[in-house]
Amino acid sequence: MIKSRIHRILLIRIKYLGEVVLTTPVIKNLRTHFPEAEICLLTREGYAPIMEDNPDLSRTILMSSRDKASGFIKQVRACEFDLVIDLSNTWRTGLLARLSGARYRAGAHKGIARLFYNRLRRPDKAQQDVVDDYLSFLAPLGCETERHDTQVLLTEKEREWAQFYLLSGGIVPEKPLVAIHPGSRLESRVWPFERFVTLVAALHAQGLQVVFIQGGPDEGPMLQRLMDQVPNEVICADNMPVRRLGSLLAQANVLVSSYSGLMHLGAAVGTKIIGIFGPDAPEYWFPYPQKAGHQAIFAEVQCRPCQELECPLGTLECMQQVTVETVVAAVNESMSADVTR
Repeated sequence: MIKSRIHRILLIRIKYLGEVVLTTPVIKNLRTHFPEAEICLLTREGYAPIMEDNPDLSRTILMSSRDKASGFIKQVRACEFDLVIDLSNTWRTGLLARLSGARYRAGAHKGIARLFYNRLRRPDKAQQDVVDDYLSFLAPLGCETERHDTQVLLTEKEREWAQFYLLSGGIVPEKPLVAIHPGSRLESRVWPFERFVTLVAALHAQGLQVVFIQGGPDEGPMLQRLMDQVPNEVICADNMPVRRLGSLLAQANVLVSSYSGLMHLGAAVGTKIIGIFGPDAPEYWFPYPQKAGHQAIFAEVQCRPCQELECPLGTLECMQQVTVETVVAAVNESMSADVTR
């Protein structure tokens, strides 16, 4: 039986922030099936902090662009893993899995992958969403899985820091707070600039407090432009480590976000998400139930979903057709379910 032979497990998800957050249900299921095993996550150093205090994970192994391939492979082989599960599924991570020395190697059944893995996850034509997709990598190991929410655990000290930070910026706990993350890694995922300005005005008119969240240095110029056009009461949290961003998101009643890693981080710390989707498929990338106060907002245009980095039509109709009124209505619906922090 496979389970009795597995004592050390390596889960590979190198990037990006959201995808690393989405591994947490997989880690929880692995802990259920292998309660005594050492379970490690291989990821980039910038994403590792979100796994701090995760009781189901033994440790993280950091991959850096500075690492030489031969030395890193030796480091992984020295860990003597029995099982490697590759959620990144690139040829590089597949090769690493193949050279890891692990007896069991689970990965996707596609293309060259068959050379790297011996426990193949076959595609499900009726695949539900990204969480179920990731959990399906455990099926070839004979593991029945249970659906869990994503989770990033924060300390009381981190929560207290976030409360103090917001209070020092004039954000009071007695009034509802909406966090807004307007940026994204790709421009095609960003809602038009002027819509965010109008959104803030509408939220302020309803007596809601607003904090902008910056997800990375590239978003700085956009956020500065926004800050120049919104009321002085709006504050901006910029250039912060990922756990501090998570602690701030946890203080908000609702996060309005472009499709991004911070959208997933917000859900993992317990905040209701209004996700604004353009070319990407919320059916797959938004695994959060509406009954819990989450909503994916998108326009039904013929050309979506789309995998292009730039709009082939040059119109970004999928974003242009998402209205401020729709987003405000979604915020109000989520707020009506919970107005306390």
